[in-house]
Amino acid sequence: MNSVAFLHYHLKAGGVSQVICSQIESLKDLPCIKECYIISGMSPDKDFSLRERVVVDCSVQYLNRTVTKDEALCIRDRLYTFFKKTVTPGTIIHAHNSALGKNPVLTFVLYMLINEGYRIVLQYNDFAEDRPENMLFLEQIINGYFSTDLLTVMYPDVENCCYNTINTADYNRLLNMKIFHSKILFLPNPVGFYGRQNSRESMISKYEVYKTLGLSTTKPLFIYPVRLIERKNPGEFILLAALFWQRAHWLITLAPDNPLQKKIYEQWKKFSTSIDIPVQFNAGDRIDFFSLMYAADRIVTTSRQEGFGMAFLEPWLFDKPVCGRDIPSVTSDFTNNGMRFEHLYKRLIINTESGKRDFALLSQNEQEYYIRRLLHNKSEQEALVMENRLEYILFDSVSGQLIQKNRETVENRYSIKKYGVELSQVYNNFRTRQTLL
Repeated sequence: MNSVAFLHYHLKAGGVSQVICSQIESLKDLPCIKECYIISGMSPDKDFSLRERVVVDCSVQYLNRTVTKDEALCIRDRLYTFFKKTVTPGTIIHAHNSALGKNPVLTFVLYMLINEGYRIVLQYNDFAEDRPENMLFLEQIINGYFSTDLLTVMYPDVENCCYNTINTADYNRLLNMKIFHSKILFLPNPVGFYGRQNSRESMISKYEVYKTLGLSTTKPLFIYPVRLIERKNPGEFILLAALFWQRAHWLITLAPDNPLQKKIYEQWKKFSTSIDIPVQFNAGDRIDFFSLMYAADRIVTTSRQEGFGMAFLEPWLFDKPVCGRDIPSVTSDFTNNGMRFEHLYKRLIINTESGKRDFALLSQNEQEYYIRRLLHNKSEQEALVMENRLEYILFDSVSGQLIQKNRETVENRYSIKKYGVELSQVYNNFRTRQTLL
């Protein structure tokens, strides 16, 4: 029987924390799993309810980028001792995004444990290589402070370590890095309701949602149910709201926690107020997730980069259509499994002084400038809407048949039960050394 320790920097509601909860739920009652628990750098969010044991050590959370060499060495020794005391022989560590560059000391300590024979699954939801500042931080700590080759630490080539990818593009990416195919898993995340702040029974009526948020019931509800960090492309959501605020209510659920991301979020919030566009921010602080999802008429996504793409799947479980920006490298896996996305655009083409461009590629200042200019030019608004088919994308009816088909595909292809069987097989087939040193 296997014990499994899921590892992540934090347990903030949503995102990776939600995936971990779904992974644990998927393994529940399977005879081959003895125990599941979580190792994290901080306690769970107050709104995030967990039944599992959580072991907390602050050295696991994001590392301060001003850390000195002496401090990094102390943290390394502390983390190593912590893992040796916490993880018993035979336990599998399932680590999420441990090589993302958020805590290079943690990356290095896991490398040490792997070389001692600990069985570790490295799950890649995102890659440090896509974030130059993270790669620089990894190089500073691992190459500079610890005098070890960075790629060797990020991608250990030993039998007791394997890599879990969640989409085909990431799987091929690791193959192209010359990692042997038998060590790379392709296991898309499960999709389900488990781990959310409130149960389905807590859902309040759509009328009460409108009343609580002070909204007119004559307009539909368009919700972006995310913690709105920069890569979620907030300016594009505000652009859509600027075009169609008279036809729908536009809501964003959560603010980011990261100070830098929070600053960007507050800038967009201030900008929306300055141009008198009634976007509701932080709606998730006033209404629980389930109630918002069931009250919504459309779920909107304008994100330009995703690891797995839960936003394209989860809404269908609430019988809600998804509209907005497509990410083909992500959604191609879903369409190959039978999903249909008829209300997504691959680019939002705008006219600038330098020619036609995709709005998502503009800087924040450029996006703000364009939105301000657009508000004073009715003919340009009409051209933008027509060229990008935004009337159809956002407001055309979605058949009940399509909603049912997509919901059934999510329930069947990405079910928690199916995922648990596949994940337990990964653990049971894990090739390892006979003893932990």
